[in-house]
Amino acid sequence: MILAASQTMLRALIRDDLLRRMARNTSYLVTGTAGASFLALVALALTARALGPELLGILAMIQAFAGIVDRTRIETSPALIKYGAEALEEERYDDFKSLLKFGFLFDVGSAVFATMVAVASVFAAGWWLDWEAETIQMAGLFSLSILFRTSSMPITVLRLFNRFGLDAVQDIATNVVRVLLVGIAYLAGAGLWAFVVITMTAQILNSVVLTIVGWRVLRREGYRGVMTSSCKGIRRRCPGIWSFIWSLNASNIARRSTREVDILFVGGVLDPAAASLYHIAKKLGEILVLVGTPVQNAIYPELARLWARAEAVRFRRTVTQIDLGAGGLGVAFLMVVAFNADLLIKLTMGAQFTAAAGPLILQTIGVVVFLFGTALRPALFSMGMQVRLLQIVTVSTICFYVTLLIAVPAFGLYGAPVAHIVYNLVWLVAMRAALAEGFRRASSGQAGAGVTGDLPSRSA
Repeated sequence: MILAASQTMLRALIRDDLLRRMARNTSYLVTGTAGASFLALVALALTARALGPELLGILAMIQAFAGIVDRTRIETSPALIKYGAEALEEERYDDFKSLLKFGFLFDVGSAVFATMVAVASVFAAGWWLDWEAETIQMAGLFSLSILFRTSSMPITVLRLFNRFGLDAVQDIATNVVRVLLVGIAYLAGAGLWAFVVITMTAQILNSVVLTIVGWRVLRREGYRGVMTSSCKGIRRRCPGIWSFIWSLNASNIARRSTREVDILFVGGVLDPAAASLYHIAKKLGEILVLVGTPVQNAIYPELARLWARAEAVRFRRTVTQIDLGAGGLGVAFLMVVAFNADLLIKLTMGAQFTAAAGPLILQTIGVVVFLFGTALRPALFSMGMQVRLLQIVTVSTICFYVTLLIAVPAFGLYGAPVAHIVYNLVWLVAMRAALAEGFRRASSGQAGAGVTGDLPSRSA
């Protein structure tokens, strides 16, 4: 299966200019993500050895709290990429600039709103999780990093103009700074406060640098006066954009909550030490998600252009090739983890965290299921099926939480990875069915049920 998937991808890359361009952009993002992820793992390993299971669990729970509140930010980059690609294809450059201003204003406003939510809710979270006053103070300070997360518009610019290399470089650079700071704290024998501040500083630095890079690229591409453009009539110029944004963010809140609430739930039901073990299993098990996500980011602008040009056959073929290649890579990685989980944890985090080996294997299984649907999310976005995606994510999330509530009290550390496997299985089957339905509706000229209309043309 793995060999067949690899051969399929290799033949496709040789013949297809589009896939070669996707592969080049993906290579930039994967290289950056791999480098950044390696550095992040180094930082995590040093932090784990410096703090031990109990304090590392508290840090992980603080990060999870901030991550949950961060989901109240309004994410616009998928919508900006879809409508931005259409505007560029149709040479509507004034509309493109207005769209970017619209996205940036949303970035700033939603970051301020999410920060206010974090400050207002930190005491309730501390009460529910039985945090000490000092831990609540740490969580409140850490939440201020949300204020700087204005990345939707810069990410859109980098991806629409194929500047994936810059995205990769800035990600690596900011993680180098993080490792240096963590290394200094480790050697100095610093406590939890130092690592909270360092983690917060690294996140702020990453957001600020990305925003600066995005604006510089925009100017170099000749798009000046973005902030003086008018957003008036954006709904008319980009039909369906509000539905896209609200559906997107509803699905993001549901999906991403499963990636943060699980740590808090494990810590609340079990203890902070258990949360740290699960946090490590999750970070190591999701290494390939850090490959699958760059693939999604790289192919989305290209799929959006294919759909805008009504190239449905090429669109379908590209989605299939990417899913097979990513899934085959995931199976190979699972085989390595299954036989070396204990050793992997000992070499990275230390022998005191080897109890995370079993959950690590289960977490990796869930990731492999996800990888066989790597191209499905950007494909449905490109087809305008964001409402259907929301329905799928909602059902999958309900299945996740039902499983989590039952499995963690029953199976301890193993329960949370099982919940992720259930989520990804339900999600993959439903996404495949939605993709097939989208093609049937588009080819028959029907619109509805989450599809915005027929296969679009350049004049649409």
